[in-house]
Amino acid sequence: MKQKLLQTAALAALLATPLLAQNTQPITLDPGATQNAPAVDVKAAAAKLLADIPADVVTWEGGKVTADEVRQLISGSVEGALAGGMELKKEQISNVVYQAANTLVMQALLYKEAVAKGFKADEAKAKAELDEIRKQIGEEALQQKLKEFGKSEKDILEDFSHTIAISAMIEKLNQIEEDAAAKFYKENAKFFTKLRAAHILAKFDDTENGKKPTDEIKAKAKATLDVVQQLLKEGKDFAALAKEHSDCPSKEQGGDLGEFSEGEMIPEFEEALKKLKPGELSEPVETQFGYHIIKAGETTSKQFEEVKEEIEGFLKKQNEQKVLMELTQKLMADAKVKWNVKPAQPPMLPPQPQQP
Repeated sequence: MKQKLLQTAALAALLATPLLAQNTQPITLDPGATQNAPAVDVKAAAAKLLADIPADVVTWEGGKVTADEVRQLISGSVEGALAGGMELKKEQISNVVYQAANTLVMQALLYKEAVAKGFKADEAKAKAELDEIRKQIGEEALQQKLKEFGKSEKDILEDFSHTIAISAMIEKLNQIEEDAAAKFYKENAKFFTKLRAAHILAKFDDTENGKKPTDEIKAKAKATLDVVQQLLKEGKDFAALAKEHSDCPSKEQGGDLGEFSEGEMIPEFEEALKKLKPGELSEPVETQFGYHIIKAGETTSKQFEEVKEEIEGFLKKQNEQKVLMELTQKLMADAKVKWNVKPAQPPMLPPQPQQP
């Protein structure tokens, strides 16, 4: 929660370089630019780049974002980029201006909606958040950031309190189906099942150099493993033989590969492992790396009740972006948002999580 509030409310400190870095048109930076670039007045240069922002960047029924608000938000970023020798193109500035204004519109409309739904700004929580940030980065660094972006503590506390109300509203709206977690568990059982195995590997020579092993190389590896297999049949200790004969770094652990999920090992290895009961040994198994003798370990699976809370949290995290996007689009449409700038490239959505 603290980091989320910091990213959303303390925009002046956090939308600077990250916004520039998120552009689909990357900033070009000559490796020697910082040393070789002529001395420039970065404030004057930044002001020139930002001079053509329309007085009203975006308007809607009951509000607007002005050029001065956007400049306050991004000027520190632009100055820092110029001081570092970066060459900022017009389309990059357009993207940053649009993204900054878009964030301010979203904040304003979402907060208005939160208040209308009965979610109030919590100044006490806001102060606690600011105090925690102060503790983490130090008083001097905090004051420097506030000064750099023309923000007072009162401004930041107001932003934080608004964000708390918005977050509470989104959390309330972010509901998942009652059986969603159980359905996810059933359809993604492999995420919650762990396999375990040990092995002894007779590696094919030259595979590290990308060469296809010859029949002679294969025969040599197979002969090595045949000897090991005979020793195992005679009752020799698997771990001791792994330490002595295996070509895999796991030899130092007696061949133990530890726990792993389905799909992490190459298919031939996993297929052979799944046919074994715990403690059983495979016949030599050929893979692209060589021949393996596999010793099966225990397969463990987490029961649904053990992971239910984790799955629900994961599904809510996925759904949160959808809820936020749909609500924001509706609010912008209802408020008749009108833009006086356009991004050079459409802003990108954040990546979605893939699994819990």
